[in-house]
Amino acid sequence: MAKKKNKKQKEEELKFSKKEAGVLLAVAILLIGFVLIGSLFVKEPGDVASSQMVLNSTNNHNFQDILELSNELKETFKSEFKNSTLLTIKYEGESIVDKEKEYLDKYDAQDVIILTIDLKTKENPSKKLKDNTEYTYSAIYVKDKKDNWNLKDLVK
Repeated sequence: MAKKKNKKQKEEELKFSKKEAGVLLAVAILLIGFVLIGSLFVKEPGDVASSQMVLNSTNNHNFQDILELSNELKETFKSEFKNSTLLTIKYEGESIVDKEKEYLDKYDAQDVIILTIDLKTKENPSKKLKDNTEYTYSAIYVKDKKDNWNLKDLVK
């Protein structure tokens, strides 16, 4: 038959020694510290959900190519620009034809499309960018001899 525990025995079982309490407190503080420090280094994928697209008229390019490259650029943005928000993707149209011709010669390409992105960083962004700052980049897409588009450069 099991003995009934008296009130004093139950209280003693529930008590922690000062040493045990100190160890538990130290473990709790370490866990909280690891979580806080870890959160400084975790970077969220770039946010493209609220981005806008601006397409100016062009006689040089197929709009379908521009749209496909814009979607590809969004995926690149998610991985390359952590803790940042994509504001706009722009195709400048006729105003950048000369710049596209420069890259056409530079890369010996079949075609070149330059898309401009505007972004805003959040806290602790990637690519050595400053917190809470707006940037503009140009994405240089080049079509090779096999008719494949490739991102050749992403420049400020």
